Amino acid sequence: MDERLEAWDRHASLRGQWRRQETIFVCVDAGPRSERLIRRGFRIAHRLKAEWHAHYVRPDGESGADAEKRLDTLRQLCERLGGKLEAETRDGRRIGEALLARMNELNATLLIIGQSRRPLWHSLIRETVVHFMLRRARGTDMLIVADFDRGAAE
Repeated sequence: MDERLEAWDRHASLRGQWRRQETIFVCVDAGPRSERLIRRGFRIAHRLKAEWHAHYVRPDGESGADAEKRLDTLRQLCERLGGKLEAETRDGRRIGEALLARMNELNATLLIIGQSRRPLWHSLIRETVVHFMLRRARGTDMLIVADFDRGAAE
């Protein structure tokens, strides 16, 4: 059935949302969970036969050899899986805006982002990137990947 729909979708008379190419946008940081997000983005893109991009926004104050080494590891993983990791530096309060701008440039149809590591009380005082994207990424599906390690729970 999917193959018939895809063949029908390629018909030249279709316009608008029906002709929209699936694009997966993965938001990562320099933490250890980023590899999981990249792999999840790759698997979904492979199933949907879609292109995928990973993006990292480095806060202004963050630097060092450890962060660069981690970023290179993530970049190599993306390239090995057929994607590309882009990185940019922004003010810590503007991370969500930078991600949203790049996502809109790519016409992303699915956003993959990790669960916020901030405590609940922090999200009551200040907006997290996840909440920012939920409010502003209209017309884009979102997958929030849980911060849960099954091996640690057993």
